[in-house]
Amino acid sequence: MGQFSVFKYKDDDGTLGYYMSVAYKINVLGIFRDDITDMSIDHIDETCLCIGDTADEALSFLEDLLALLDEDPGTTVRFKCRKTNGAEGLTDFSTANCVVVKKAFGKQLRFIFESGRRTAETDLSKNGIKALTSGLKLNMKLHPGW
Repeated sequence: MGQFSVFKYKDDDGTLGYYMSVAYKINVLGIFRDDITDMSIDHIDETCLCIGDTADEALSFLEDLLALLDEDPGTTVRFKCRKTNGAEGLTDFSTANCVVVKKAFGKQLRFIFESGRRTAETDLSKNGIKALTSGLKLNMKLHPGW
């Protein structure tokens, strides 16, 4: 299951940046036990795309993602990203691939990134991009200067 969010992060040197968390969550316990519904053990593969230095740049990035869905399936774009360190921090810069894929109900963006020694991938739909955009616009309106 893909999970996406937009957030602002301040590095130790005071540098601010906007990021889009791209995560794939696996319910590990559910794989072995379907009958347990009141608890779960999850594994999350996550990377954070660098989407701008300002909220306006982040908004423009999301609009560019929406436009990317107009490209042909197989179109691949590389994005600058940072890994998470597991303690609510970001580490080194890296790159993640984004591929336009054709699904039964239209195109989606598939993000492919390294997670430890594995490769993780998760898909983002047009509606998902629109929800992230709406959320960012609302946050910008409620918190000017965010």
